Amino acid sequence: MACEAVRSRLLWAPIIFLALATPALCADSTDLEEFRVLYEWSKLDYEWPDDSTKARALSMGQFIPENNALAGIKVWGERVFLSVPRWREGVPATLATVPAFPQVGFASPKLRPFPSWEMQGVGNCSALQNVRSMEVDTMGRLWVLDAGRVYTASIRSDDRCPPKLLVFDLVTGYRMIHKYIFPPNVASSTTSFLSDIVLDGSGSGGAQPDNWYAYISDSGDASIVVYSMKEDRSWKVQDVNSMRADPAARDVFVAGERVNLMDGASGGGVDGLALAPVRHGSRYLYYSPLASYNIYALPTDLLRDSNSASRGVSGAVIDLGRRRSQGRGMVMDERGILYFGLLAQNAVARWNSTNSTSNQFSANGYNQYGVGGGFGTFGGPAYSTEDPRRPFDPNNRGVNFGGVLDGVLRRGSLEGSHVVISADDKLLQWPDTLAFDSTGNLWLTSNRLQNFLNNRVNLDEPNFRVIRGYTGTKSYLYGDGSDGRWSPGSGRGINQSQGGRDDRRWGNDADDTRGTWNGRDDPDDRNRPYFGSSTANPRYSSTYRPINGISDSSRSYASILTIIVTSFTAFYFC
Repeated sequence: MACEAVRSRLLWAPIIFLALATPALCADSTDLEEFRVLYEWSKLDYEWPDDSTKARALSMGQFIPENNALAGIKVWGERVFLSVPRWREGVPATLATVPAFPQVGFASPKLRPFPSWEMQGVGNCSALQNVRSMEVDTMGRLWVLDAGRVYTASIRSDDRCPPKLLVFDLVTGYRMIHKYIFPPNVASSTTSFLSDIVLDGSGSGGAQPDNWYAYISDSGDASIVVYSMKEDRSWKVQDVNSMRADPAARDVFVAGERVNLMDGASGGGVDGLALAPVRHGSRYLYYSPLASYNIYALPTDLLRDSNSASRGVSGAVIDLGRRRSQGRGMVMDERGILYFGLLAQNAVARWNSTNSTSNQFSANGYNQYGVGGGFGTFGGPAYSTEDPRRPFDPNNRGVNFGGVLDGVLRRGSLEGSHVVISADDKLLQWPDTLAFDSTGNLWLTSNRLQNFLNNRVNLDEPNFRVIRGYTGTKSYLYGDGSDGRWSPGSGRGINQSQGGRDDRRWGNDADDTRGTWNGRDDPDDRNRPYFGSSTANPRYSSTYRPINGISDSSRSYASILTIIVTSFTAFYFC
């Protein structure tokens, strides 16, 4: 009788435990898919006209694989635009594209030169020379920033071609519709290094094709260049304190490699840019020198006024405070959330620039899920109990009220209020450029640039990655979405062409409705390298995952299995 009673209790034990554990497991399941690697290259290669052309380029030093490093990224429709700056010799194409939807068996696709091979000739000043960044406006036009100078990381640069801005129409064909050559007093062909670009069409709601401004960082001359398409002219804005490199931030260590950020043509001057969305009252341009821990802001109405800008902007500069590390790329979404890379931490962080109280964070400076967070933290609220009356106090790290209160951006508001959302010591070495697509995804490139700059590139291991994560938002250009502007790929939230699959969950993969990786079926997507997911692929587990990289769900599964096995063993041997 005693044995029968034990058997009865043991039979119910795993069932009861499963019932209690199921809610926790379901709640944690979305914590495992935040970022994932779409493409990965050990070395870059291109879609050559034929094999003989490639062989000739290799033999003549026109293609030196170790000198090709991935940098900028923008997404439009079904194409991803990637830049390969000509920092050194042997880069055959400085702007190229790959499919936005990965194809089966093509985890390392060849790059297709944009708009053509003919537009890639070094020394042909009408062609593309050295592209670092680009942007796509709401009218489907690609603005390409060409620094002009090439081989800037070599012993001697080639300064034959002036800096220029090219605009291509992506809607009616990849044709160039506008070209502007910067005058020497604005951007010099010998000292400037045009690095990043953001676009402002708020003057007419983006409805007038010519009423656009471009804000451009010139890290070489430590200035911001403003270009008016309507006037077809440009001017320079400078501030010694906020746009020049900070010697105290000169060195950064990435994966054990020391990098001097003030070395080379850029000099560590103003580099990454981000622009606030139209809907947030006073609009600000955010910027940071490469060799700096701080992020600064300037009102755009001042930048657009060439007369006021020429008289100086120092009195209007807002110092938002110190980041955890130096960084290169940054981007702002339509809600006013700023995303940026942290070089020394192999991480991506975010900061809420608005006065919204919907994104609160825990006192350790990370979110309530550890760091990776998944959908709960990447796109939604994560509440804490920190004091909401001290949003800008560095010691009150839990509150992320951001910076804009009553339409005024507060000094020091970044300090202590930005949050690391993903970190990985392998996948995120040198997070370089960030961009949004039109379906709610945040894209970024990581390129291990510390190895490139120190001449230690190993072509036998992965060096360059294109990574994507879902946020549910679009870029700063689309404001609150109420302006009715056309959006490439709009209406693809549920991709009906692929069996009604929810693209917000699957990320718009066009290879297979159930997911594939490395050319084979993978119904559960378990072998794709996710960020923040030790169970998806232990080889790519995040260093910030709790419990030494073992997820709570994995631990729960193990506990359940142990109880079940113990229970049934006792049942049969009782």
